[in-house]
Amino acid sequence: DSHERTVDCRIHLGKAHQSLGRYDEALDCFCMAVYMREALLGEPHPSVAEIWVLISSVHRAKKKLELALKASAKALTGYRNAYGDKHYKVIAVLTTIAGIHIEMGNHDKAVDIQKYVSIHSPKEDKDTKAEF
Repeated sequence: DSHERTVDCRIHLGKAHQSLGRYDEALDCFCMAVYMREALLGEPHPSVAEIWVLISSVHRAKKKLELALKASAKALTGYRNAYGDKHYKVIAVLTTIAGIHIEMGNHDKAVDIQKYVSIHSPKEDKDTKAEF
């Protein structure tokens, strides 16, 4: 339990560093958190995947697109193992991966991923939309 609180603190600290543009410090926090959480819960756990999403976002902000893609792939694997192919978290990571491919100039790959996303994204039903 105290180990999990330590992981959570590292994540919060990493998010604070990231919001201040301190990407290297954010990466240090997120990397320590992901390795600790993997040790606690195992690599394919969805809460490990959540940290890989954070790591990907930092790499993307630093324009380290290959590293962002690798981190997103780890997140995708974790979410797919936990939830299957059509879960909204899987779709969100695929959307991120498509965006990274666009930034890298891999438009064909991005289009293929976006087609998959458009086919598998949950469709909103007019009768089930919440009214605000």
